[in-house]
Amino acid sequence: MKKYIALFCGILFCAAASLSAQDWQSIWNSKDESFLIQVIEKPGNAPEDIYKKNLACKRLAIVGTEAAVPALCAMLSDELLNHNARTALEVIPGDAVDQALIDSLSALNGISLVGVIDTLAMRKVAAAAPLADLLAKTEDNDVKRAVFNAWGYIASDESTALLTSQLNKEPNPDYKVNAALADGLMRAAATLDKQGKSAQAAELCGAVAGAELPQFDKNGALYNQLLYLGADAADKLTAILAEGNDNDFEVALKTVREFSAEDAEPIVKALLNVCPSLPSQRQALLIAALGDRADDVSQNLVLPFVDELIRNGQADVLAAAVRASGRCGQADPIRIYDALATLYTAEKEVPYDDLVEAIVALPPEIGNRPAQSIAGKKTEELTALSDVQKSVLLAQMKVLELRRTAEAAPDLLVIANTEGVDTQIRDSAVAALSEIVTLDDLNFLVSALEQEEDEAKVDWYLRAACTRLPREECAAAVVKMYDEADKAGKEKLLSLLKQIGGRTALSAVVKAASDPEMDDKATEVLGQWNTPEDAAPLAAACLNLAKSSSKYKTRAIRAYIRIPRQFDLAEDLRIKMAKIAFDTAVRPEDKQLIFEIFKRMITSNSVSAALSYADQPEYSETACETAVFIAEKIKGTSPELQESMKKVLETAKSQELKDRASKVLERQ
Repeated sequence: MKKYIALFCGILFCAAASLSAQDWQSIWNSKDESFLIQVIEKPGNAPEDIYKKNLACKRLAIVGTEAAVPALCAMLSDELLNHNARTALEVIPGDAVDQALIDSLSALNGISLVGVIDTLAMRKVAAAAPLADLLAKTEDNDVKRAVFNAWGYIASDESTALLTSQLNKEPNPDYKVNAALADGLMRAAATLDKQGKSAQAAELCGAVAGAELPQFDKNGALYNQLLYLGADAADKLTAILAEGNDNDFEVALKTVREFSAEDAEPIVKALLNVCPSLPSQRQALLIAALGDRADDVSQNLVLPFVDELIRNGQADVLAAAVRASGRCGQADPIRIYDALATLYTAEKEVPYDDLVEAIVALPPEIGNRPAQSIAGKKTEELTALSDVQKSVLLAQMKVLELRRTAEAAPDLLVIANTEGVDTQIRDSAVAALSEIVTLDDLNFLVSALEQEEDEAKVDWYLRAACTRLPREECAAAVVKMYDEADKAGKEKLLSLLKQIGGRTALSAVVKAASDPEMDDKATEVLGQWNTPEDAAPLAAACLNLAKSSSKYKTRAIRAYIRIPRQFDLAEDLRIKMAKIAFDTAVRPEDKQLIFEIFKRMITSNSVSAALSYADQPEYSETACETAVFIAEKIKGTSPELQESMKKVLETAKSQELKDRASKVLERQ
């Protein structure tokens, strides 16, 4: 097919280039059918002849009559003319055209035959018997597919019966042929439905759904069968939902959402009647599907049903019932929440995610109901929860977190600080606090973390809170708390300032670094500072500490070196800072760290910067290794790079380094 198209396009291109404008216009503007017939009957198969004949066919599609049929049919066996000949034959009225196309079937094969079958389909010619004879004789799967397609388009009683009869035969090894059979039947069913014959359309789809065909086609057939049945689908639909396999259940469930409002009443009533007898998982899915129906008839039937489920607190379908109730638009959120709260005493298992989803799905009118439920919990209540009660409490706190209910902060703090409380509950309370606290009650979160020994958790929760709040104002609030805290509290607040970042936070930590009581923690925090925008003042503070008489000068110089290593700074600034660090550092092992800075910059400048230390014996080998490491990662070469590698050959002691440098020199 592709070869044919390419050849045809090539001929047209060449012909169009050689054909004069006068010749082209004489054919295209002609209203003389006899002249156009002469053009297509004239001998010749040169590119310009093919082009003229195809042009004449297109014109005959506009002005042609039955008189042109013999000439056009004579072109059907020519692959280069078949398409445009059929373009004309497809629209010329009259029985003579239909008969001529039928008569041509026995003389054609391959793509030409497939094309004529498609034209019969477009004209909806009642050619069921001739096509059946052709189907019985052919071994060409493309022809078989074309016949099934044509019968589907024609959709007469005879062609539909022939299509159905094919379902009883052995499936074709080529799945495309089987898919074409299913498509033909589904197309015929769609035609019948448009003609008002919905029962026949449904019967046809049922035959496809029960046949040995690809599963995708069977699913589509079942889906359409249920929709074509309309209100009469209730019995079949309920049977599938109750007893059908999972595949059919999913198909049926899809139709539940798509039935027309006119068919809704008997179907929805039947579904609600069967729902309580279904397994809980299927009940929940069916309730969700029914809740999605937007028509008034369905909603008026569904709402009382889910209302009763909620009232009875049926845990296994409660989440689906709550969602359906909310979608129906008439839910009483307070009563729904109270039904959820009864799970505290009902001891009915509900998956945690379903609980959260159910509560979150409630309308905003629910107000502070979750907060009121956790308020005033006594120690003995919090430390002796059953599994169900624990799930509900966790769900309530998650909802407070998701809704950022700030007024719940005091009660969450009580839960977080209750001695002996379950770790998961405590973590959930702190997580909720981290999402709801404001600047005014940030101290609640800090207090909740006072007993937390896991620094990673502390960092996580503090970061969650502080990234939501205005940076400088948040830092100022923490600094105020810092001034009033004891040593342990101050250490945690220094970690918090690191998470906040910014000018105010950094200034407070730098000040703490000069406090003999807090310098250990403060210098540790400076070495972990992670806000790149603070790079310049952070570097200045670390350098000052490194040059001071502080006992933490080693920690300070390493914190300084970390800045050009890890922050995204300009190359010239990083090289400059590396040199400053080398000159400031006292210990050789600290000086060695600057070469890691150079390795982060894959440029000729960083090679040269590293080699500037090659003349110092203690660092010569490290400088050479760094230079070669960088050079190997640079694509191509340059005079500067070659000079650097020559210096490595002169300076390095390691033969391996020299060999690597030589390979860089040999690189083009």
